[in-house]
Formats: sequence, structure tokens, C-alpha cells
Amino acid sequence: AITVSPAQLDSYVGQYTLTTGLTGRKALFGNLDMYSRSAGTFVVGGYYRDSYRALNSQTGVLGAPTSEATSTSRATVRVQRFQHGSIYRVSRSGRGAPYALWGALDTKYRDLGESRSDLGAPTRSEVAISGGRFRAYFAHGHVTVQSNGSVTVVTD
Repeated sequence: AITVSPAQLDSYVGQYTLTTGLTGRKALFGNLDMYSRSAGTFVVGGYYRDSYRALNSQTGVLGAPTSEATSTSRATVRVQRFQHGSIYRVSRSGRGAPYALWGALDTKYRDLGESRSDLGAPTRSEVAISGGRFRAYFAHGHVTVQSNGSVTVVTD
């Protein structure tokens, strides 16, 4: 069930058809975006919304949301899933920050056990680096997707 406070719905902007070839709609509010399609209705708000919008929402690398933000086995880490990746909200010293991972890098991190793995929690979102590669940094190492699609993991 989606829990939304009336204050979050205060600034209704409008409804729009999804622009990714998916059937569905999105409704924009002052503090959150709501996506509804056959897979379900999901809210993207707060830290997740800022990061998601920076990556071009459903037309970007993450695709449409597939879950609500949920807790993980680590109290300091929450995650929201999307068609092609995840946004992790990591709390450190009382402040939360979002970190986006997608594609092969997100798949590898999930396969390793996410924040329970030797890598720990993300400290930087996935970024393009030289040579057509992508990398994300974690508390105890980094993961790199090579230009040929192979993935390397380095732990401290």
C-alpha cells in the first residue's frame, strides 16, 4: 500500500502519459511523482525523486519504478527499484544521500549482496569514466563495468 500524506499532494501539477512506450500514466505533485502502470502504482519522492529526475526519470537509464522505497538489512540503507537499476539512500551522520546504480553494475552489486557485501554501502553514484567504462564507489571498494561489458570488483 502506498502511504502519502495530504501535504505531499498539495501542489498537484497534472497527469501525463508515460513517454517510454510503456502504457501508463504519471502524476506530478509538489513533493513526489506517482507512476501507475500494469505493474503497479509507485511513488518516487524525496531523495529518490531528485536523483531519478537528474537521470531523466522513466526515459533515462533507470526506466520506470517497480517498487516503493524499502528498508534493507542495514538500518542506514534504503532502496527503490526501477526497471534497469536502483537508487540507494544511505544515511551517514544523520544525513541521507541518494546513489543510483544501473545495468550490469547494479546487477553485480545486487548479486554480491548489496550493502551486506564486502563492498558495503554506496558512496558515489555510477559515473562514466575513461574508455567507455562506468564505475561506482562503495565504502570498501569500487565496481567497474568495462567497455566490453565485463564487470570487475575491487575491495579494500
